[in-house]
Amino acid sequence: MLLRSRLPLLLPALALAAAGAAFAPSVLAGGDGGGAASEGALPKGKDGAPLVVGKEVGKDIPDIQLSWVLNDDGRSTVADHRGEVVIVDLWATTCGPCRGLIPSFTKEQEEMGRKGLVIFGITGESKDVLSKFLATGNTAAIGYKMASGSSGGMQSPGTVPYCFVVAADGKVAWQGHGAPPSKLVEAELKKVKAPTAEEREARAAKVLARAEALAGERKVLQAVQLLDRIAKEHAGTEAAKTAAERSAVLARDSAAELAAQKALEKILGGIEYPKEKLSRKDRQARLVQIEALLKKQGEACPGMKEIAEYWAGVLKVD
Repeated sequence: MLLRSRLPLLLPALALAAAGAAFAPSVLAGGDGGGAASEGALPKGKDGAPLVVGKEVGKDIPDIQLSWVLNDDGRSTVADHRGEVVIVDLWATTCGPCRGLIPSFTKEQEEMGRKGLVIFGITGESKDVLSKFLATGNTAAIGYKMASGSSGGMQSPGTVPYCFVVAADGKVAWQGHGAPPSKLVEAELKKVKAPTAEEREARAAKVLARAEALAGERKVLQAVQLLDRIAKEHAGTEAAKTAAERSAVLARDSAAELAAQKALEKILGGIEYPKEKLSRKDRQARLVQIEALLKKQGEACPGMKEIAEYWAGVLKVD
């Protein structure tokens, strides 16, 4: 479920026209990069080296100040991931092609995370706008970091999605519209040195601490998602074992809250832009269902209550 935002973005260089260029929905299948790349043939320069385009290429990653919303794993800056390959995706909740990349970016994070790939989705929209966008969608299907904030010197020249690839040495290796070329990302991943057992354990422990903090804040769904991610990406560590056990306990002890969240998602199923796409009758019917759900489970599930009340306001029949 997606929201339309009328709030100004913090990234003035981003022209958020949903009618911008159509980008391939498959991540790492080749972005345009200013004329660069398809999956089958990574363009070469005169010296035979891969051709990269962009004024930031070769420079150190600029400072990025972020306000975390989803999948904050305790390592909350791009600089925290030095030694790994980072894809920074500048996007917007109002951008169709941007939203289309979310499932594929999630898949790539899951499949290549253990090789040293980290994906950051950054929007200049307010934290409130991004939180509501995520809260009313299936956040369980988003497996990488999403945040609102300033991207520092990393800016799109016109439309989004616009991505940067940051190499293990902290320098920008590529920038361009759409997803980065897979061959370039794979080449950068080959340069990543495997972390030692001690480093893996330390990373996992830091993420586990973040998951416990989320659980303490009653953000149960986010906590469970992060715990499951630790169990997968840090398999073999003591922290991963602890995470798997903790996830099972939270899922059991918070069954009512998780059930309420699923019930609300079912009511909201298929909503994109409610005021424009739903009939008055449909909106009224969903309002009745939301009110019934709130009456039954709202007080026991404060997280779900906040989301439901927000959507009741959105769907309100004039």
